[in-house]
Amino acid sequence: EEIRKQPNLLPSVLFPVRDYTAPIHAWASAIHILGESKNCRLRKICHYKATGTDASAHHEFLLVHIGHPSGRVAIGRIERSSSVPILLPLSIPHSGTSDLTTRDQDKISLAYDGTSERLTQHLDCAQLYTLTYSKPSEAPSVAHLAALLVTLSTHDGPTTSSGSTAEHASAWFAYCVVEVLREISSGEGKESKKWTRTLLDRVDVLVRKYTSAWQDLSRRMVNTSQHLQHDSKRRDVVAHCQQTNADRKADMDAFTDMLRTMGS
Repeated sequence: EEIRKQPNLLPSVLFPVRDYTAPIHAWASAIHILGESKNCRLRKICHYKATGTDASAHHEFLLVHIGHPSGRVAIGRIERSSSVPILLPLSIPHSGTSDLTTRDQDKISLAYDGTSERLTQHLDCAQLYTLTYSKPSEAPSVAHLAALLVTLSTHDGPTTSSGSTAEHASAWFAYCVVEVLREISSGEGKESKKWTRTLLDRVDVLVRKYTSAWQDLSRRMVNTSQHLQHDSKRRDVVAHCQQTNADRKADMDAFTDMLRTMGS
């Protein structure tokens, strides 16, 4: 309820105050330390393909809709691109595993106004496939999504440097995200007439890699949570001791003043 009244309390990694683009690894690092990450559930994920005649023609990307416990929905554009992303000010830690000088970038972009229109402005595109989660309790969390994106980002998939075209690289990334989510969750899929299943890797291999990555991440998230709880308890104990000492000093000062008054 408090978050509904004060939008600025929403996590900036999902609800930025200005447009930003960040490498997947940096964004995922912030998601994994976000306290409510497991309660932020996917609403739907849409696969798009650019249809224009300019340099972006045939580029493929995803728009993912993420529900926050407050009721707000964040929308992110996820893609593999040959362009280097521009990092705008954002309070998220950099994992150190993403090289901003590489030829291919797996990145996510979010708009300050939370709309898909801003993420696709100046771009003609066709929606190829939509995966919808009608029951939040059965939908993957944003933490699951972040783990999957990091898994695919580190997987030996096609890149422009390996001889693949930018179109091939972007299609591989988008298709693999959707296909793995189809395997690990019970979303409702809807394909357009322009969509064709052209999986560019074995799904079972990617699912195994993702499962291993998620198990490892879950352990680290639990450890981080325990450390944070321990630090919080330690701060509470210190604050309690400081308050107790302050109360004792106040009592002693009051007693001293009373004796001084009685003596005079």
